[in-house]
Amino acid sequence: MFPRLSPKSAHCLLCAGLLARSFANPVEVPYTSDFTNDFGDFYAPTGNGYNWSHNWPTGKYQSWVSSANHTVTATMQARELAAKSFFFKTSIDPVELIGRGHSIGFGACGSTRTFDSYYLADVKPDSSTFRILRISGGNTNIVAEQSIEIDLSDLEPFDLELTGNRTDNSLLLSLTVRRGAESRTISGTDTSALGGSYFGLRGRTNGSGSFENHFDDYELRPLEVAEFTNEPKAFAPVAESYSYVP
Repeated sequence: MFPRLSPKSAHCLLCAGLLARSFANPVEVPYTSDFTNDFGDFYAPTGNGYNWSHNWPTGKYQSWVSSANHTVTATMQARELAAKSFFFKTSIDPVELIGRGHSIGFGACGSTRTFDSYYLADVKPDSSTFRILRISGGNTNIVAEQSIEIDLSDLEPFDLELTGNRTDNSLLLSLTVRRGAESRTISGTDTSALGGSYFGLRGRTNGSGSFENHFDDYELRPLEVAEFTNEPKAFAPVAESYSYVP
């Protein structure tokens, strides 16, 4: 017979479980999740007016924010990707955006589980713009930013992909938005690349308003690089980098 737990003991076990989830161990890559059952590999702080949770009926990871100028993050550590090339994708369903200027996207190469020094790659659906920023030491530098030329203001789902192709101390970052047969990509190079091992999701409200976003089909892995002894054809599968070796 198993011993009965007192309410205090059960509460302690519950707290320990939540603590273990908040301080999840580093993940191995390639890492994928369709959020059918859980989201336990993320470190995702919650509080008054902001939350991350699992939507059981739809099998999606969701975030909502009801306060102005607030940032939410959900991160995981992938030590194998520190100072390495990477590929990163997810599907985003912007269920509700009240107000303007809210952003949704990725944090990459972060120095800590709350990102700190990192690359921000995100979209603003109401204005259909996307950008890649380097945020480090209290400074924000634009790596790339422009209009998407795909209308995301209808709040229909879209896919977001980020690649980081590293050569020595330079990192070529490319952010792609996909919806159906349409896709747009912006790219920029940081010649003094960050090399952190924390990757994840990020959202922020702008001024007044709130949002609710659902995430699905999350993938994080090394960027595949294939070398050829003959010049490759002008076609390359998505998220693979090709180099020609004469």
